Amino acid sequence: MTSMRNYYNSGSSVKYKCPQLYKLHGLKVIRCRGGVWDKPPVCLAPCITNAKEMSENHIMMMWKKCNKRLCERNKQKRKCAEKCFVQHNDTIQFACLPGYIISDPTDLISKCQRGNLPYPRCFKGK
Repeated sequence: MTSMRNYYNSGSSVKYKCPQLYKLHGLKVIRCRGGVWDKPPVCLAPCITNAKEMSENHIMMMWKKCNKRLCERNKQKRKCAEKCFVQHNDTIQFACLPGYIISDPTDLISKCQRGNLPYPRCFKGK
């Protein structure tokens, strides 16, 4: 948010800005009209992948741009970054670890919602 003042005249405006990786939802600039402010925006939290939860669900990240590095499926036995940040409403695709399967492959795509990233679960293959 732009610098705060104690008093604003009618017609004044304030510009909002979210911290890095947060997504602004609503108007970037709000105005005071007749003593009433427009509805302020909300900063929606990003999701942060969790290596422990991925391990417990027998999954790995299939792809996602992480700190200027592309995480790819482990075809060449290179480990992907353990932590990625995913903005609100963005998706991330997972893959089952070797030897594990999932009944519906579309479940391997998860969408970040207000800092919450649901993890798919893979099961031991037959």
